[in-house]
Amino acid sequence: MNGACLLLLLLPSAALALNLVPRASHGAVAFHANAQDKTVPLYTGRPIPFDHTLVNAGSAYNTQTGKFTAPVAGLYLFWTQIESTKPGVAITMFIFQSGKPISAGYMETNSDLADDTGSAMVATHLTKGEEVWVEIEKDFAMTVFPSSYFGGVLLYADDGTGPIVG
Repeated sequence: MNGACLLLLLLPSAALALNLVPRASHGAVAFHANAQDKTVPLYTGRPIPFDHTLVNAGSAYNTQTGKFTAPVAGLYLFWTQIESTKPGVAITMFIFQSGKPISAGYMETNSDLADDTGSAMVATHLTKGEEVWVEIEKDFAMTVFPSSYFGGVLLYADDGTGPIVG
């Protein structure tokens, strides 16, 4: 094993400093957004606007539209969770990529169980400019809690850069 490989294995941050590992030209891309306690109408065919970002590295998530727009091409991981405290509700939620559902989750409440969550997660490849968002299956007015959220992270960019742990 040559010295550069050994340095990379033992001290990833030192390897970066010595330009032994390609640096990302785009910086970190990650977001996690939730909703504040409020009743909102949720409509089929419209993204759920998670309006409070806890993290928005790279500024790729838009709280007004509820959409994430890929700043670089690469492999991304997305997740969502929706909570309802209304009895007698059945909701299917979808993670959409460029107008097509790529993952789904389901939750249902009844008279005995008035609080439930549904979640979905997916890894997918995006090209620069592609959009990802969350929708529900049918129109519904519900209180959206901070425990309902949407997030994502760039795992590996097509330019050959990826996360370096160090």
